[in-house]
Amino acid sequence: MLFFALFMLDDPPTSPPRYVDQVLFALIVAVGAFLAFMLFGVQYYLFAGLLIGNAWEALRRAATRRLPRATAG
Repeated sequence: MLFFALFMLDDPPTSPPRYVDQVLFALIVAVGAFLAFMLFGVQYYLFAGLLIGNAWEALRRAATRRLPRATAG
């Protein structure tokens, strides 16, 4: 659990850079882990919550990605 909390949850490639997004990311991971534990009772509920949070972050980054401009030529 310490490895999860101290390393995996705040890993720079997967966690959002802005503070507001980090708080939302943490809430999504916490709710996802809670739901996975309550619905399935699985041993890997922390990782399930992190997977849900990482999926949200990937979708958020894809939605906010800027498209390259077409060059005139």
